[in-house]
Parts: sequence; C-alpha cells; structure tokens
Amino acid sequence: MINKSINSIFSSKMGLIYKMILFLLILAVVVGIIGFAIVAPVSKDLRAGITELGLGQKFGKYFVASITGEDVEAAREAFVEAVNKIDDVMSTWTGAVVGSVITIVILALIFSIFYFMSHYTISDIVKNFMSSNSDYGFGANYIANAKKSILFSVYYTFYSVVIYAVGFSIAVALGILISKWISILGTFVTILLALATLALRRSLTPFWIPAMVTLELNANQAFVKNFEQLKGRFWKTFGAYFMIFLVFTILFIVSSIVTVGVAGLFIFPAMWLYMQIRDMVSFYYINNMKYYIDEQTVVDPKKLYRDAILDEENFKL
Repeated sequence: MINKSINSIFSSKMGLIYKMILFLLILAVVVGIIGFAIVAPVSKDLRAGITELGLGQKFGKYFVASITGEDVEAAREAFVEAVNKIDDVMSTWTGAVVGSVITIVILALIFSIFYFMSHYTISDIVKNFMSSNSDYGFGANYIANAKKSILFSVYYTFYSVVIYAVGFSIAVALGILISKWISILGTFVTILLALATLALRRSLTPFWIPAMVTLELNANQAFVKNFEQLKGRFWKTFGAYFMIFLVFTILFIVSSIVTVGVAGLFIFPAMWLYMQIRDMVSFYYINNMKYYIDEQTVVDPKKLYRDAILDEENFKL
C-alpha cells in the first residue's frame, strides 16, 4: 500500500524535479563563484603542483584495473605513490593549503545548509498536496519556511557530517584492506558500505521533517518525535533506503553512459523527491492519516488499499 501511494504521488509531483534542478544549479553556481573568487588567487601554485601528480588519471587507471583484473598491482602502486607525494606539495604551500581548506569547508557547510533547507520545502509541498490537494510553488515555499527550516538544516548538516565521516572512513579503510587480497572485492565492499552510509543517514531520521511540517513541531520537538515513530521500524526503513540508493545509483550510472551525462542530471533530484515522498507517506500511514495520492483519490491507511481507494467518499473533490 505504501509503495503504491509513493509511486502515485511521485507521478503527480514529477514537475518538482525541474524546479529542484534549477535550485541546485543556482545554489551550486553562486557558491562556486564565491569559492573560486576566494580560493583561486591563493592556491594557484598549489593547484599546479597537485595537477602535475596526475591523481585523477592514476585513480582512474587503478579503478579500471580493479574491475578488469589487469595490471592491478602496478596501477595501485602508481596511485599510492602519487597520493604520498601530496604531502611534499602541500608542505611547500602551507598557507595556501590552510586558507583553501578553511574556505572550502565553510562554503561546503553553507551549501549544505541551504540545500537541506530545501528538504523541508519539498516535504511541505508534498504535505499540502497529500492533506488538501493544494499546490505551492518551490521558491515561495522555500522563502516562506526559511525561518522554520534553517534550524533543522543546521542540525541536519552537522549530523550528516558525522555520519559521513565515520561511515565513509570505514568504507574506504575496509575496501583498501580487502583489496590487498582481492582487488575487485575491495572495490565492491567500499561501494556497498558507502551506500549503507547514505542509507543510514536517511533511515535514522525519516520522520524528522514530516513531524515538523505535519504536526507544526519545532526542530527539537520533531527530532524526539522522529525516534518515537521509528521505534521498531529502523531495520525495515534501512533496508528500503539501501535498495533505493542502490537502484538509483545503477540508474545514474547507466543513464549517464547512455545519454553522455544528460539523463544523470535528473536522477539525483528524482531520487531526492522520491525519498521525501516516502518519508511523508510513511508518516501519514503510521499515524492513520488520510491523504491524497492524486487529484481525485484519497487513501485511508486504516483500510486495506483496495477498500481505501474504492471507497465512494474518497472520490469526492
């Protein structure tokens, strides 16, 4: 029932994907221009030294070799040697390194805060559709809810940093360790653990935003409510999100190859929208709240799906 509802609402709100792409492009361009204007002048010589190492090219050869099994050891040694030389380059330009890193970290945090604020926006738009079949614009909703969403976004940004730091570190460390024996297995372990890290971030707080937009709770109250709702549902939620990230990652890779990267631009916002809808539908379902799945149909979670959508009252607009 939940999956059918998610798919129906996703189909009804797919127009949001274009607005999300535009939002991401504007945010990336603005932050990128600011970052380049600050970092470029102070890191010119540093970037030249790093470029000479050919890190990207050597990593690419190592990645391909890990998959094909040909000249793996030589490719790995070349990549490791290039990585080890980074310290020599950076020690020559310590001031530029420190200034660039601090700037990049600050801008990354700012980008994340504005980005996660849009999670609230998407969820609020979906909530209005589900509860009253209303339609609100992305930009207007983002601005109108900025005061409510910014505190959540600050919390969520630092929460994500902690999850990523721990999860990705474990993924890379285990991947490198295993690749010493079986290279291709180490690569797959790293990828699977990275996907598990992404799934963990989502599955620990799936009801945080839904509690805010639906129950009008503040970020702190909704955080507590999230764990009340998550009790007994974590592993099921984690498994669902792991599969979502796995499927969308495959779709991203395949579509990017087939369309030379064009279709890949739609995959990320589509996944983002799908997950926000999933959180909202799950919250409504758990709390036995009726909701629209399209312009004419209302679902009652207290009934079986067939009875819920065939009930005559559910077709009244």
